[in-house]
Amino acid sequence: MANITRRYTLAEFWTLAERENKTQWAYIGSHGPDGGSVGYATANYPASMELARHGWKDGARRVMALSEKLKAAITSEMTAPGLVYDVVGDVPDVGEFMAGTPEHMLAFQEVPTTARVVRVVVGSGARASVSADSMIARGACVCAAIDAIESAGVRCEIVVGKATRFMRAKTEFIWEAYITVKAADEPLNMDRLAYVLAHPSFFRRQLWQAYELENAEALAGMRNDLNSGRYGVTLDCTERGDLYIPAMVKPEDWQSPEAAKAKALAMLEKIGIKTVNGGI
Repeated sequence: MANITRRYTLAEFWTLAERENKTQWAYIGSHGPDGGSVGYATANYPASMELARHGWKDGARRVMALSEKLKAAITSEMTAPGLVYDVVGDVPDVGEFMAGTPEHMLAFQEVPTTARVVRVVVGSGARASVSADSMIARGACVCAAIDAIESAGVRCEIVVGKATRFMRAKTEFIWEAYITVKAADEPLNMDRLAYVLAHPSFFRRQLWQAYELENAEALAGMRNDLNSGRYGVTLDCTERGDLYIPAMVKPEDWQSPEAAKAKALAMLEKIGIKTVNGGI
């Protein structure tokens, strides 16, 4: 088995996305026409790059509507379990005790999350059985959760991850790509984030373009059939960060308001954020 891992800044990834693609897979993969069994939600590759460059405003509006509901569910002062020094506590800090420090005990307490940083890894592969509408609903939920987290003082580093397995001459390849779309100290640009995390074209055009170009030699000569499994099979990423959103390997209910709320709130709970009565 051969493992291939690539890491990109967002600027580096867009440079790769804009490269000319003459691989044998392009016309049925990243550059294929919209329609049929594959939902790209854009007519062609150039149209998808326009959204990539300028952001997806319609998607951002959908995200913000859900985000406002999520923010109402978060306590005014978010807290998470942490360690603080005191004269009494749960466990001693031997070094501080030997140094004669009065506050040498460590106590587990709820501490404000302001200035905390979390790494969010979003698995962005999508198998053919996942509809375009489901991708959009899932992405809107993830974007809204991230916006709610940041609004309460927790900074997010956001990484898009894609993992694909394919075979070549009896050798199994696993290709993983990790794209840092937002550093922890950068502000949210929701128009662009909505495209990267929620638009089907990012998953089935730009990510496929990177996969086709980076693995052109290994994929060369294989029968051009997206349904044969030769193009590759979506897997979950090996890197998970502090909060991991699994790849879309099977259809899930992201579209009903109740399901979206529950999944978004579960993301907040995963990193120790308390919400009002556990709901909206």
